[in-house]
Amino acid sequence: MKMSPDKEKSGIVGFAFGTPRSIPSNNAISMIICKKARELNAPVFVQFDILILDPEIDVFYAKEYAHQALTTYEVASQAIDWAITHNIKKLWIVATPCHFTRCLRDITYVAEQKKAKIKFRICQEIYDKTYEKDWLSKRSEQWWTRNKIFFWIRELPLLLTPIHFYKKITDKGQSSW
Repeated sequence: MKMSPDKEKSGIVGFAFGTPRSIPSNNAISMIICKKARELNAPVFVQFDILILDPEIDVFYAKEYAHQALTTYEVASQAIDWAITHNIKKLWIVATPCHFTRCLRDITYVAEQKKAKIKFRICQEIYDKTYEKDWLSKRSEQWWTRNKIFFWIRELPLLLTPIHFYKKITDKGQSSW
């Protein structure tokens, strides 16, 4: 795949929202990633639960652990390692709108800690009304991604926890890409 036409190499990172990969949220994230990757001619970094089938897109998958989903912080850490390795200077983030705040907080913090000079951009398509019905799914195996009440019961404490404590809780120490 060719490098994006601007001087800064772009990449895309996708944060899954629930499991398995067949639920609507992860399918919507996949569609947004594919559209943006083709537009920018950019490689992508995603979790296993985001399926990218387009053979023209360079896809890099996060290292997963057996029978345990990666935390948002671990995905952010692996994504920054990947971006540094591939000299990516601009990262477009694709996540559900409700999860985006924590994704951006985590990836920005990791980038600062690793002294990575990366600019972050949001894929505005996540706010497209077309996908609004897809973000929460009763079919998800992760209870907190099934409805808004469950999500916010779990999310608010994670957002309000000071980042240095949050990192200790969420990083299993195996997040190197």
